[in-house]
Amino acid sequence: MQALARAVYSRPQVALFDDIFSGLDNQTARNVFQRVFSAKEGLLRRWGTTVLLATQSCEITRPPMMCVATLSRRILTRTSELPALC
Repeated sequence: MQALARAVYSRPQVALFDDIFSGLDNQTARNVFQRVFSAKEGLLRRWGTTVLLATQSCEITRPPMMCVATLSRRILTRTSELPALC
């Protein structure tokens, strides 16, 4: 979580996050997602930061802006409908 805090503190124009929710329980992960990434109240959204968030925590990111499912480095599908992927 220190890496996330440093990234948010720096107010980046572009931010890449790789599975930052893996060490968190579901409630904490949802809270972090809402406060940092969500379209309604997320800090990075308010600042206009472009975010690429790679995660296996599909249930936390509903509704997504864009989901891409991959297998062995090949894109299987792109969608804005999460249920099609999870």
